Amino acid sequence: FYQHQTKVMHLGGYLEITSGAGRTTLELKNLNDIAQDGVHKSGQLLGEIYTPLATLNSEDTTEIKTTDESIIRSAAAASTLEAAVQEALKLANPETDQEKLKEEAADIIKEFVGSENTKGSKAWEKLKSTKVKGTEAKPETEKELKDITHNAKLVSALNYYISSAESKLQEAETKLAATKAAAEKVPTAPKPDECKAKKGDTCKDGCKWDSDGENKKCVVDPNYTKK
Repeated sequence: FYQHQTKVMHLGGYLEITSGAGRTTLELKNLNDIAQDGVHKSGQLLGEIYTPLATLNSEDTTEIKTTDESIIRSAAAASTLEAAVQEALKLANPETDQEKLKEEAADIIKEFVGSENTKGSKAWEKLKSTKVKGTEAKPETEKELKDITHNAKLVSALNYYISSAESKLQEAETKLAATKAAAEKVPTAPKPDECKAKKGDTCKDGCKWDSDGENKKCVVDPNYTKK
């Protein structure tokens, strides 16, 4: 029901739900508080309960039989699984030919789904034994999914991986910015032919005279630093 322990009112206040440690309590308001002996009490109308009772009566009380395991098993046994895996592989490797995609898809299905009569049992067991971090006081502690019994722990694990991904993204962006900044500071030295063509006072900005004689040549200055 609810992860918090705050009382929640439904059906116009006639149904009270309280979630606690390990249990949830549902309490219906005592109808004696509304009327006695067919006569309503002051300030309370029997008509007030019509809408919440009608809502309650319309609720589907069919037993919920869908579980995480049944969903995994159903997906594993689906006839469209191979095509879906092939499509995912095609998106990742658009240049791969169709036959190779079929082979790769078959290998993946065999590895994670299995070929046993009870389709999906292998996938379910692999999923349950998957180790995740972020559920304990020490975030790096690993725990198998099958041992996580509280939704709060699952949320904590999700937050851990989301935070880790965001940190890696920020780190990559910082490195990229630093690389760009460093690239902008790298001096662009002129080419030898560019210096060679310079005359007089134009032999500068990365170029220099190789001597002071009459036959001096304008050449690239190896010690040039762009300002």
